[in-house]
Amino acid sequence: MPPPGKKRILLANELGAGWGHLRPWLATLEEFARTQHWVGVAANAQSLETDWAPVGVTALEAPPPPGAQAPGRHAVYSWPQLLVSHGYADLQKTQPALRAWMALLQRHRVDHLVVDHAPLALVAAKALGIGVTEAGSGFLIPPATEPMPPFWPVPPTAAEALRAAEMQLRDRWTGLIGQAPASLLQGHARHVCSIAALDPYGPRSGVDYVGPLPASRPASPPTPADEWWSENQGEILAYLKVHTPGLREILRALGRSGRRVLAGVPGLGSERADGQLRVTSTAVDLPGHIRTARLLMTNGGIHSTGLGIAARVPLVLVPMHAEQWLTAQRVVRHGWGTFWHPRLRSADSLRKVLQGV
Repeated sequence: MPPPGKKRILLANELGAGWGHLRPWLATLEEFARTQHWVGVAANAQSLETDWAPVGVTALEAPPPPGAQAPGRHAVYSWPQLLVSHGYADLQKTQPALRAWMALLQRHRVDHLVVDHAPLALVAAKALGIGVTEAGSGFLIPPATEPMPPFWPVPPTAAEALRAAEMQLRDRWTGLIGQAPASLLQGHARHVCSIAALDPYGPRSGVDYVGPLPASRPASPPTPADEWWSENQGEILAYLKVHTPGLREILRALGRSGRRVLAGVPGLGSERADGQLRVTSTAVDLPGHIRTARLLMTNGGIHSTGLGIAARVPLVLVPMHAEQWLTAQRVVRHGWGTFWHPRLRSADSLRKVLQGV
């Protein structure tokens, strides 16, 4: 039990995948734990593959979301459409997941919930009278209006599907909890952990732009890859997911760039040192290394992109999904960097970008 006057705080995430999206929270949660709050994080098992205990955080496996995203390459244009595609309008699946979140919150006596895209956890907390704070990417903190605006232009052929998804979600959730989705997003603090220029809904009222989350402390002792960067005065820093499109072409171009490159690809399963290219399958000290980098290559996650912009380091983004494509558009628009994707640009064009550093 925390001392009298202290909170029991839980960070909840339903739809994230992997450790990368939770890592930026580490320093913030550690600070809460250091001030004697009880702190927990509830996420899927893949996201909990690090050891949270040394920083005083209790790791809990979250109830699974109602369903996986529907198969096929269906374009998604709005937050309601995103939730419908993950089964949130299917009451047979949503009701058990909601009950599981309520049981988890009660079992751990949570009295404040931090929501990083955990729609049913938010619903459960409000039903139980638990305090809520939304925090994370602007993409996942939509305006609390009805109808909800799309996050990018909707072609005429998709307009009807967009309206149908919003009505389906509104009708099902109103029947389930007596409230429309938009009303659930009102009456609590909403913090976008980025800058207004990267918000896919544009600068808006009703949210607080707080910038990237504080940097987490680097590994102690430093990893061999981190030591290599410092000892060799690295120039290009790459931090990419193992399923990045064209990853093999990217690593080949990095190796031929003539620059000192550290590429972190968690989950790659192998280490590699080839001339001036060092490839590691472990997380790298992104906040520390970016201060001396001359270029940052990333998938366009809101945290890594924000760190690059803050450090005034040119960016090359390799987006994998809608939010990252939206971020890439804004990065190009503001002159902070460019993007590359194997379906749209040649490997030769990537080599030219890297050689121009």
